[in-house]
Amino acid sequence: MCPDYVCETVKVGALSTEVPRKMLGGSKLKTYSNFVALDELGQEIEKRCNDLHQRGYEVISIMPVIRGECDSISYYDGGAGWGYSVTEGAVITARRRG
Repeated sequence: MCPDYVCETVKVGALSTEVPRKMLGGSKLKTYSNFVALDELGQEIEKRCNDLHQRGYEVISIMPVIRGECDSISYYDGGAGWGYSVTEGAVITARRRG
């Protein structure tokens, strides 16, 4: 028997990017590899939604999953440090049709 409601978690790999960071005496690039690959995430969500539809479910919500990050290295560089959030994936909730 199929459950009335299902949740599926979608996670994708990280996308590396270089971000300029102010340093004492100049600027420097730092590579971050924890930004989500948005194209890949969109394609995976689409694939999962189509799969759920074929299995007889109707998607009722897509909730992004985020996590917090902190640039602790800047503490050692004499800076104040900073934090940011990263989209890690999504949770898709669906209910059985009819």
